[in-house]
Amino acid sequence: MVVHSAPEGRSIPTEGEATLETIWSDIADAPRDGTWIKAWRKPPSWTGPRWEPLIYVRWDEEEMAWVWPDEMYEVFTVRGRELADMKIADQEYFSDHRFTHWTPVETTPSAGTQRSEVNPSNTDRQGEKG
Repeated sequence: MVVHSAPEGRSIPTEGEATLETIWSDIADAPRDGTWIKAWRKPPSWTGPRWEPLIYVRWDEEEMAWVWPDEMYEVFTVRGRELADMKIADQEYFSDHRFTHWTPVETTPSAGTQRSEVNPSNTDRQGEKG
């Protein structure tokens, strides 16, 4: 990933400090091997056609464009990516060249990191009359 230098007057973040300026890269540096990414394009004007500026997309060699399914989809699980890829293979997708920046798809919480439920028998009972 290419990290752009900080604008004049701003400090460059140290390792471990991510900012919006450092997590986004130029779309020219994005993987074009079918990897799903989060892509940004300029928001639409209020007088023209409407579209989402932030979308999960992947490069399609045949279309020579960034593509995504034409209905709800998710790319956070293997099965979700498979279903999204199947929609694209079935020619059920949108495409665009107007993306300007990208960042990798973020990871999601795993089942082991979910907050455990509170067991009422283990709560602090100070102040209770017995």
